Order: sequence, then structure tokens, then C-alpha cells
Amino acid sequence: MFVEILTLLKEIQTIDEYGDTMTEYEATQVFARKDKTYISQKIEAGAKGQDIQLKFTLADYLDYNGEKEAIWNGKKYQVMSGDSQSREIQLMLYGGIEIAQA
Repeated sequence: MFVEILTLLKEIQTIDEYGDTMTEYEATQVFARKDKTYISQKIEAGAKGQDIQLKFTLADYLDYNGEKEAIWNGKKYQVMSGDSQSREIQLMLYGGIEIAQA
């Protein structure tokens, strides 16, 4: 069941009137299912110098538009890959940096 809410962050860069690059994020919440990560996936990620911490499956591949970051349970993760299987898409996440609360 797709009961987890995963927030995908799309980075948008613009140039202001002074020529400085401004980075903003567009957040999209999607329903996801938290899945088990397998040893083979961890080994493959380790070869790339990354450590998979989470794997999520989105109900519809159209929910994912190439976002590179995601938030789940108050932590920000990097999206390593998106593998589509029929209508679903799997996202491998690594990082897990705590988000500061003001």
C-alpha cells in the first residue's frame, strides 16, 4: 500500500537583476511505499561511492520528474536513481541529512 508521503524537491535556478544565481525549490508531495533494499543494490551503490539508505516505490511513474532530492521523516535525501517498472517507479535514496527546525 502506498501510505508514506514523500516530498520530492525540484531545484529551480533563476538569475536576478544583479546577475546572481538564485536557487529555489519546488516541493511536490507524492504517495509512496517504503520497500526493502537488497544487498545487490547496496553493492551497486557502494561501487559508485554512495550508500543506499531507503528505497521507495511511487504508485505512478508520472509523479517523478527527475527530482534530485527528497524529504522523508524530517530528513533530506539525494535521489540516486529512478527505475520504472510498468506504471510504478522505484527511487533509491541516500544521504539522510537532518533538516533544522526554526
